[in-house]
Amino acid sequence: MSKHFNQFHSITKNIIKPPIITLLQTDGSFHYNKKLSQTACIIFNDSKLLTQVKNYSKHKCPMESEWNSILDGIQFAKKKNITSIYLENDCLGVIRSIVENNSHKKFKDYYYHIIQEINEFEYIGIRWISRKYNRADDLF
Repeated sequence: MSKHFNQFHSITKNIIKPPIITLLQTDGSFHYNKKLSQTACIIFNDSKLLTQVKNYSKHKCPMESEWNSILDGIQFAKKKNITSIYLENDCLGVIRSIVENNSHKKFKDYYYHIIQEINEFEYIGIRWISRKYNRADDLF
């Protein structure tokens, strides 16, 4: 992989890592035959796991589910008053778009909404992980 997307990249203005950073994994799932899209996120907070799964019926493709999973995960962390996160996802295209500050025009609304949300965090580092390590996938 070019640019080593399997390493955390800071996507917030503050590039100095705070002493406590919470791990967040997100994933999207899209079922053409069921006309159902789902997003899942899991927060590894101290000794407990916080999870969320959401269903959507208006998504048009798997990439939309992946983009929405990142947004849902960030909003879930904010709702739980977590201000510094390491975000992991198994969709390289979405991770690359966020790290490189661009997105396909089809997903620009998700991109800009994510950028708006991250401005409220002290620190967010993001990276790609293999699906086999993404425990959010297990929530489907």
